[in-house]
Amino acid sequence: MTASAPHSLPAALTERMQRAVAALQQDDFVAAEPLFRELNRRWPDFADAWHFYGLLLHRRGDSAGAIQRLSHAQELAPGNVGFQLNFARVLFEAGRTAQSAACLDHAHALRPEDGRVLTAWAQSLLARRRGDEAAAELTRFLEKRDGGWRQWMLLGECREQGGEREAALAAYGEAARRAPPGEPAARLQRGDAANRAARPELAAKEFRAALGIAPSSAKARLALAYMAIQDGAFDTAETLLRDALAREPDLCPAWVALATAHQSEDGDSLAEELDAAAERAGAQPGAWALHIARGQLWEKRGRYAHAFEAYALGNRMHHAKYPYQPQRQLDYTHGVMESIDAGFARRASSVGQSNPGVIFVCGMPRSGTTLVETILAAHAEVRAGGEQTWLSDRLRREGGQQAAETLGNWVGSASDETLRTLASDWRRMLAKQATGARHITDKLPGNFARLGLIHVCFPDAPIVYVRRDARDNCFSCFATAFADRHEFAYDQEALAHFYRLHERLMEHWRSVLGARRIIEVEYERLVADPESEIRRLLGALGLAWDARCLAFHQVRRKVQTASAAQVRRPLYTSSVGRWRHFERELEPLCTALAAPPPL
Repeated sequence: MTASAPHSLPAALTERMQRAVAALQQDDFVAAEPLFRELNRRWPDFADAWHFYGLLLHRRGDSAGAIQRLSHAQELAPGNVGFQLNFARVLFEAGRTAQSAACLDHAHALRPEDGRVLTAWAQSLLARRRGDEAAAELTRFLEKRDGGWRQWMLLGECREQGGEREAALAAYGEAARRAPPGEPAARLQRGDAANRAARPELAAKEFRAALGIAPSSAKARLALAYMAIQDGAFDTAETLLRDALAREPDLCPAWVALATAHQSEDGDSLAEELDAAAERAGAQPGAWALHIARGQLWEKRGRYAHAFEAYALGNRMHHAKYPYQPQRQLDYTHGVMESIDAGFARRASSVGQSNPGVIFVCGMPRSGTTLVETILAAHAEVRAGGEQTWLSDRLRREGGQQAAETLGNWVGSASDETLRTLASDWRRMLAKQATGARHITDKLPGNFARLGLIHVCFPDAPIVYVRRDARDNCFSCFATAFADRHEFAYDQEALAHFYRLHERLMEHWRSVLGARRIIEVEYERLVADPESEIRRLLGALGLAWDARCLAFHQVRRKVQTASAAQVRRPLYTSSVGRWRHFERELEPLCTALAAPPPL
């Protein structure tokens, strides 16, 4: 922190400024503030004094006063990008994210070649889910200069957010090569990215490398524990997590994962441990998921009031950070229904490509899609593809983040040639992942919003839609700490609004594609009479009966969803009517679900 007072300024000003900044650096606000006040009064055009006084007020907790003075300093020195970077940071920390983003956009426009500016701007775009817009500039910058490992990490994040997973892995790999000895962050990030890209072997390799680099790393043990949970190796996961917590007792994600890994019926002591960990965590990032985890444990113990209190607290914390935007969802749904209609569906004859080997599975999150996929994956002719993100990635690459958000408009205006290319690339990706199996599942719950596009690209591929009692489905979302944002899941009215829009979309697809085009599976009927329902499902898919589908829980496969523990158990009916344990607390949800549809 240094002042930029030129030599031409009066000696008295320079001397006072140096004293004021020195006091500020020592956190001596009592000595610094009178000096800054004097500087502002005697030399009102000296921007540095206004700027540093603003930083002092921010550190003292006076955000309004800080922003006023920092803004005035910018007016006096509009070309000072250092001022703008500090101003953007203060605005962000004061909760004025839109102003902060605008400030960084302006700084980038002034000095796009400045590494500090480029880094801050890219980080801002990432927070706005527009990281792909910074990827090209970051790449050019790093090709010209010997960038630091953190900038390579940033490039990886931007590439991944833009759907370029292989390019992201390469950037994370470069970050790992440049990281200082003993620093495992880049390896961990590359492992996480590999896991998201459905490359578990690479993920495990990177996590083991991270542990080799930093043998005392709690985060490396946590990452390996996640892999063990996905494999159903819960005892291994629990050992790793206890080891991680011994090294870092307040690592919130480790406590959350421990609640999943712990399969013993004796959960009281762990629930009490999570209560204590949540109290220590306060409002730190990740604490919200810790409250959800302890709610799940207390619910298993039959302590419903205590459980709901934990669920509600965790959801309030997360909802405040990621609020649901109902108008945005209305616009999205309306755009899909308006643009992907019966006329669009008829384009299947000129666009579509034969691929009956892929089985699409969709539905609301927590409706039972993972269960259905796991049942199908037990069949001798089916391989589980998991939650395929290929389509989302492709939409982001071709049309930017906006294309993914306004799917209907983007797809509806796409040419037959564009759609044929998309279908061809999509088919090749699925064929590669099938690794010789006759069928592969493409299971992403949110694909319920894309059934028109799926139909046009794969007119003969079966579509399985899983539905569940709305109250149970919504409450299960409310009681889950999703890895993705899922803004709708953390507020009862938001859940009802999103669920009703999902229902409206499914009505649209039945009308546009025909009711027989979609194979519907009702969760409650499946768990009540599994053999009859599985036989019906397999028959609709053209698959012969395979008794292993009834023993799906014995099949070893990697499960990366929130249902990783549930699908390791035989079918059970205890989740049917689960909402009734919280009937009084869920009155806002039930009332909103019974209201007229929002569209």
